[in-house]
Amino acid sequence: MREAVEEVGLRPDSVALLGSLPPLFIPPSRFWLQTVVAAWEAPHRLVAAEAEVAEVLAVRLSLLTDPATWRSVRLTVSGWSWAWALPGGHLLWGATGVVTASLLAVLDPGWSRGLRPADLADREVRPRRRAARTASTRALLPGTPERSARELAAAGGWRPPAGHGGTAAAGAVVAEAVTRVAGPGAQRVLVLAGDGGDGAVGRAAARNLSRLGLPVAVVATAEFPGTLPEADVVVDALVGDGLRGPLRGTPLAMAAALRESAATVVSVDLPSGLSPVDGIVGELVAADVTVELAPPRPVLSSPRVAPFAGDRYAVLPGGPGEPGVLVRVVDLAP
Repeated sequence: MREAVEEVGLRPDSVALLGSLPPLFIPPSRFWLQTVVAAWEAPHRLVAAEAEVAEVLAVRLSLLTDPATWRSVRLTVSGWSWAWALPGGHLLWGATGVVTASLLAVLDPGWSRGLRPADLADREVRPRRRAARTASTRALLPGTPERSARELAAAGGWRPPAGHGGTAAAGAVVAEAVTRVAGPGAQRVLVLAGDGGDGAVGRAAARNLSRLGLPVAVVATAEFPGTLPEADVVVDALVGDGLRGPLRGTPLAMAAALRESAATVVSVDLPSGLSPVDGIVGELVAADVTVELAPPRPVLSSPRVAPFAGDRYAVLPGGPGEPGVLVRVVDLAP
């Protein structure tokens, strides 16, 4: 209610609270959104807060359930979401579209007539994208060849060789991904390094990036001062397959500090805090790019988990003496 008062000048005595919708995660802001639903029993003029709301629209339910207005948009690599073309050139999409679809499903489970957004691929819309942190159909590593998750899993994927050579090979692949995400210019890179194998790969990537002339800082869990230095790209190498239960202690504090950063996040193997088997088990890092160092994991394909992995890349074996070739993981639907 406080949010509604601040953002659109809603009078609290004009509504009756009904309940809440399931919470949803919004990748660009790395926050969970909890939607509260109310019946507006005494409508009045709303005034949009200039810094918060672009415009207030009144839309009839009959318009939202009219197939002529239905559109689809890809919010992540793995999935489609509903969008609506509204009068006046307005497009309803993104988090607001997800909330709208959830509400329609509560009001009438059959509102979409059995159709899913993916069934409307011929009506795909591509709204203006925010740079760097918007998960979309745009590959963050442009020009990368694509392979389906099933194809990569059937082929066995790629695993770094054992020992120091394997760490160096994996670090070279991660460094390649970071340079392509960063693009031209002296982008600042920050590596968050845990105590295990992922941390070692992160440090190896930092050495590669430093040799390439990129300004690189490494913050290990034992050295975390409580805040993170400014960076344009962050390499999340805190915790990998060795995670047991939710993040705790310093890795949890570092993941929380990362939430305040606007940097593009590249996760090593899988986002820290994400269980490779159980998926979401607690707080975790939301990645813009995940470089998987093992065959693609089915858990990263689930609609609930995929937004945290962002744009996914796997590794194919390279030629003699080469660390591996990055490929984009697509067709993630189970």
